[in-house]
Amino acid sequence: MYRRAGFQKQLGLPLADSTQWGLTKIVDGIARPVFDYLVKTAAQGSLFYIDDTWVRILAIIKANKEATCKKDKKGMHTAGLISHVNGRRIILYFTGTAHAGQNLNKVLKHRKKGLKIPIQMNDALACNNSEDLCVKTIDCHCTTHGRRKFVEIKHYYPSICNSVLDAISELYKNDSYTKEKHMTNYERLLYHREYSQPIMDNLKKFMLEHIASNTVEPNSSLGKAFNYWLKRWDSMTRYLTVAGAPLDNNCIEQGLKKAILFRKNCLFHKTESSARVSSRLMSVINTALEAGANPIEYLVALIEHKERVFKEPELWMPWNYTAQLPDEAKAA
Repeated sequence: MYRRAGFQKQLGLPLADSTQWGLTKIVDGIARPVFDYLVKTAAQGSLFYIDDTWVRILAIIKANKEATCKKDKKGMHTAGLISHVNGRRIILYFTGTAHAGQNLNKVLKHRKKGLKIPIQMNDALACNNSEDLCVKTIDCHCTTHGRRKFVEIKHYYPSICNSVLDAISELYKNDSYTKEKHMTNYERLLYHREYSQPIMDNLKKFMLEHIASNTVEPNSSLGKAFNYWLKRWDSMTRYLTVAGAPLDNNCIEQGLKKAILFRKNCLFHKTESSARVSSRLMSVINTALEAGANPIEYLVALIEHKERVFKEPELWMPWNYTAQLPDEAKAA
């Protein structure tokens, strides 16, 4: 906002950063019922992707410097969450001291009882496991994170690492084929069981044989890469046992690029409150993009019909709000 204020001044149309912030808070207040309803809707999803990235919040940085005990210091994260609900994808962002697993827990508190156990894809951090959540989930761990372990040490162990990477490559070819053929979740599960199961069985055998024969030092980078996979084998091959289980967490990492770009442009948030405002607006804007709506037109519609938005936010979601607009607005 400081940068934009300087640019506006150069154009001869001054717009102070404080004025920009005031306008932003007004839009946030109008969009808040939509965000809250998005959270409740996302909680009913069948598949969740979660991850987070670091962020700067000046108020917390100041508090950490003043803290006398290490335990009183807090980390800062922008957590991203993608929920698959009835064929739609809802993207939510949360910025503050809570990590991705804690934010997923807050969302799942809105989940209705009696629903099927959801699938959760994460990057294998212990804090994201279902034991820490109010709703049990089927944990999946990211193949891409596991693959990265071997890419990083390929220069030192070319033969062994290439064997592992080739196997993972074949796995992804199989998954790409299921997408090309638009297979259902169950058809995809059967395909992976037939064609990917032998690949992964051989890969596991390959790792175990190297460890058993002492050709790999357990504490070496290669041994640690093997142990990373073997320790999480069931959760990293969930696509062989659970219909709809994904291979990786790539989609939420792509979603977090929006937050990272925002971080590069703005450098920091001043307070936790301003961080929450930006996260709510990012959530509404990016969910609108996912739904194929123009986010500018969508936010304008919310502003113009704010009384109705507050009364019935469920009718003003990015995928159905046009039905509430006057006929002339729809035509435009």
